[in-house]
Amino acid sequence: MNFDLTEEQQLLADTTRHVLLRGYGTVEERNRVVDAPLDAGPGWNPDVWKQLAEIGILGLGLDEDSGPIEVLVVMTEAGRRLAPEPIAAAALIPGAVIAAHGSAEQRSLLDEVAAGERLLAFAHTEPGRRGNAELATRATEQGGGWTLTGRKNPVIAGDSAGTLLVTAALPGGGSGLFVVDGAAVQREGYRTFDGLRGADVVLENTPAQPLGSGGDATQAIEAAVLSFQSALCAEAVGAMDESLRLTTDYLKTRKQFGVPLKTFQTLTQRAADMYVSLELARSMSYYLAMSVADGRIDPMVGARAKLQIGRSGRHIAQESIQLHGGIGVTAEYPIAHYAARLTAIDQTFGSSTDQLRYLVSQVGTYGTAEL
Repeated sequence: MNFDLTEEQQLLADTTRHVLLRGYGTVEERNRVVDAPLDAGPGWNPDVWKQLAEIGILGLGLDEDSGPIEVLVVMTEAGRRLAPEPIAAAALIPGAVIAAHGSAEQRSLLDEVAAGERLLAFAHTEPGRRGNAELATRATEQGGGWTLTGRKNPVIAGDSAGTLLVTAALPGGGSGLFVVDGAAVQREGYRTFDGLRGADVVLENTPAQPLGSGGDATQAIEAAVLSFQSALCAEAVGAMDESLRLTTDYLKTRKQFGVPLKTFQTLTQRAADMYVSLELARSMSYYLAMSVADGRIDPMVGARAKLQIGRSGRHIAQESIQLHGGIGVTAEYPIAHYAARLTAIDQTFGSSTDQLRYLVSQVGTYGTAEL
């Protein structure tokens, strides 16, 4: 199969890389942005966000001209630069759900999203809930309107989102998707261990508007989770790619006993193993993105991809730090930040262990080959 990018997709990758490189040319520039106090800024660069909007990045997937493959291209570059902007979490993923299932009034919000003037958040994860467990957040219909009661945590970009896309259990069974005004919820923002931002969101009879015509949105939720996993996988591949580059450059320049580290065969073999892990992860990321692009909403595909991404990310992160030695764990050097981000991605929407547990539970459903 041909996995090469088209000319337009390559241009998109180059443009995204250029914008993010100008905003975060050094680890010091990124640290200065993400380490800002919670009340001093959003944890990312508003100027970079504005530039992403101006070149159309924040509008990807909101129309028929772009989709999951373009999201993969952009998120790979975001991972390569460790960009803290919530490109997928606050724009691309919830925006695509609204574009596909929202009413005309709800879709009108997407112009502001594409312009970088409104942030969204997909509030689905709940404390203590794993896998396909029933949602604890409840939707109640009262007097022709809907209210939600429950807690969502962590909500990526939920600290600054103006509009939340919330999942909740419906009274008659099934799960619904609701649009909620960010000003109507109680939320506490915090910094995640990888330096990004999230929020603990509490809903107490909070007014909510069903997405589109309402009703059971289980399939739409599964598609949103799968799309989010695809974006995270692509970001992880970018982070792994850059981690490997930094590590091999270090082996070429750092000397021990008067010779470069690359002359030690064991170290080069370990770097080669990192490359194998990277290519396995890249293949699975493509597999998941193409599956979503083809409209194949299969949680097993997401689980397989996320499992390999998690394993590869852990391997490359650990080897990068060890091959760098003591400098690899310092905040002044980028490798530690890449390792933290890869760890966070693994824990988002199901860790490697969660994915393996799900795949094991589905073994009985695997089709058997005809003899």
